[in-house]
Amino acid sequence: QRRVHGDRFFAYLLLFHLWAAHLVNMNDEEAQKQIHQMVNFILEEAKEKANEIEAKTLQEFNIEKLKMVQHAKDKLKAEYQRKTKQVEVERRIARSTMINKARLQKMEAREQAMQQTLTEARLRIASRVSADQAAYKALVKDLLVQGLLKLLENKITVQCRQQDASVVRDIIPEAKAKFSKIIFDETGVKFETELTIDTAWLPAGPTAGSAGASCLGGVLLKAHNNKITLNNTLDARLNLCYDEQKPEIRSMMFPLLK
Repeated sequence: QRRVHGDRFFAYLLLFHLWAAHLVNMNDEEAQKQIHQMVNFILEEAKEKANEIEAKTLQEFNIEKLKMVQHAKDKLKAEYQRKTKQVEVERRIARSTMINKARLQKMEAREQAMQQTLTEARLRIASRVSADQAAYKALVKDLLVQGLLKLLENKITVQCRQQDASVVRDIIPEAKAKFSKIIFDETGVKFETELTIDTAWLPAGPTAGSAGASCLGGVLLKAHNNKITLNNTLDARLNLCYDEQKPEIRSMMFPLLK
């Protein structure tokens, strides 16, 4: 485009020199007429050039304006998409949080119901122990013999509830004899153990509405200065049974979870 403008300039310059040379041979009237024509020609060319520049400027302005508008649209679109995605992510997070919260609340409610069932079981066992002392005495003897067979120690301390002290004293001779007989029958070896009752008593039995420490009964055996212990209380056996049967208990209490 610069080359075109340069060519035009040289063409005008050449035309001017030719016109000037021709003008010398004209009279005043013809010269004035030629000058007037040349001025009109130059003005027309200038007007055409101005229109061309204006049109080009307007075109460039419109192109630049379209670019700016498109850029602004693209920016707004990108911002809208970003905010839309952000809102969607926040909505999903809120929904997930609510679902997890509801799930945790259900789990907590189920666990509370199962713990309540365990508490009721403890109270029923405590009631049975108090109601049938003969059966309880036989049970404590079996628990003591089982503990002796697991420990196989010569000296063992027996810890029980203070209310069961007389029961434990009565069954110790029978438990030792049964223990020795089982060992002899199984191995042919005479094995005797010395049992001592610990006066640091286990907690008393549970009562309704009481939140303190309690013990349903049974015995806790210790050997080698308490370095070896065997918990054979009814509480330990109940907790063991509860842990092992927990899936079945949950299925019975909440069948819709299957």
